[in-house]
Amino acid sequence: MSRISGGRVAVIGGGISGIGAAKVLQRNGYDVIIYEKTGKIGGIWSSAYVDARLQSSWHLYEFSDFPHDPKSAPDRHPTKEQICHYLEAAVEHFQLTVLLSSEVVAMSETEEGWNLSIKQKGSKGEIVTKEEHFCFVVISTGVFSTSRKRRLSVPGTDTFKGRMINEYQVSTAGVDFANKSVVILGNGKTSLDMVTAAAAVAKEAHHVFREPRWHLPNSIFGVVDTFSLLFSRASTALMPSWAYPTTAERFANTCKPFSFLIPAFWYFLGVLISLTHWFNFRHGLKEKGNAPRPPPAETAQRYKVTVPDVSLALSLRSATDMVPDKYFSLIAKGNIIPHRANVVSFTRDALVLSTGEEIPCDVVVASIGCEYPSFPFLKAEYRQCLEQEGGCQLYRHLIHPRIPNVGFAGFNHSFLHTTCCELGTLWLIAVMRRELLLPPIEVMETSIDCIKKWKSKNCLFETTQNCGVNSRFQQYLDILCLDIGTSPYRKMPNLLAELLAPYGVADYRGVQDEVDKARAKKRKPRHALPLDT
Repeated sequence: MSRISGGRVAVIGGGISGIGAAKVLQRNGYDVIIYEKTGKIGGIWSSAYVDARLQSSWHLYEFSDFPHDPKSAPDRHPTKEQICHYLEAAVEHFQLTVLLSSEVVAMSETEEGWNLSIKQKGSKGEIVTKEEHFCFVVISTGVFSTSRKRRLSVPGTDTFKGRMINEYQVSTAGVDFANKSVVILGNGKTSLDMVTAAAAVAKEAHHVFREPRWHLPNSIFGVVDTFSLLFSRASTALMPSWAYPTTAERFANTCKPFSFLIPAFWYFLGVLISLTHWFNFRHGLKEKGNAPRPPPAETAQRYKVTVPDVSLALSLRSATDMVPDKYFSLIAKGNIIPHRANVVSFTRDALVLSTGEEIPCDVVVASIGCEYPSFPFLKAEYRQCLEQEGGCQLYRHLIHPRIPNVGFAGFNHSFLHTTCCELGTLWLIAVMRRELLLPPIEVMETSIDCIKKWKSKNCLFETTQNCGVNSRFQQYLDILCLDIGTSPYRKMPNLLAELLAPYGVADYRGVQDEVDKARAKKRKPRHALPLDT
């Protein structure tokens, strides 16, 4: 790659990752245009299902240089409307150029970058295609997409007289679920939200999933915030990972006399989470519900159906879910009936499970995830590098070594998503300006392959697992900081805070200034660390 210290950069996608990448690029002197194919910004949030909310707290989902105003802060777990409002305000604050209803349909290489073919509406409403040239392109089309929803394909779907939809086709729970027998398929965040909403109004609410999963409570026994336990360096250092950037982490995770600490810690945390769920379940039994309480044995069995078979650490994949507070208490009351089974077929009136059980139902919501990301605007050989089961695995989760002058934003999905986006873009800029020198293509491809194999062995499979760093966010951010020449220890010299205080967006607020100071000194180019991430 030739040095790109300025010029035009296209960002494909107007979600939070695209906006985050664009404002960092613009701050560093690039002329940036965001192309969003829909008529509004927000990405997945602009089309999210009804009543969708952020799993984490709002202060973990903001840009470091555009914090929420505490006087008008959103809900602790913001609604999709609040998130879109924040993103609109960010676009205005950073004075970003966003072209809506502008779909990039093709990209062709040139000696100095890329020509983009963009489909837009003309002045009279007609569809026109124009060409634009850019020296660099950032692809931010999203890991999750409403257009790539997985479909349920089993016998009998064409004769089922009830309604079969996905979560994005639900208008409101009151309209679609009221006084009906409802079945929710899947065991991710969306299905948990859907079945919890259905339980409030439906005649029956059934939750069907193939395997029980670990779901994180918002707090442990209503006292300790779960994220506080997960986000401190002391806990993230004990997270099994594909790379350990610091000496302390390598020592704790690889030195045999101390290696028992790792499973012991996650076992202890798993016990706390399980007891919290059981506490909420028992609390539901004590409450007066509208539904009659079944015999104790049947009640206990409903809880057992939800208990995972695998360890907590294995389950912390790219999209770990926060469980709604009422989920387990609603199971205790009988308002939610969980089933561990596969869907075998449909009859005219019912869903047939692999257990032999038939569930008569009026509505089935197939909340079974998305297919892996696709990139239809790239040529076939590049698509072959990226489009694969498990999603595209990238070097540093940011570039593919075979695709020149292209970076990715948002394919390093994690608990600290906006921070990963910001630091990831600073990393891309360092590469563009040749302030950071990369290893040979073959070495980067070996690194990519190592990470894919590690995830395949140590994480439960999902169709987008290669597109995230999730609970390994601390190791990932540490490596990015070291690559671009800034300290990963953002809370020092306060050692106690560095070890025990949860990390957040604000801790990385000064990284851009540190990069600017180092750039002003015209330091020698750095080499990417020989670590896989």
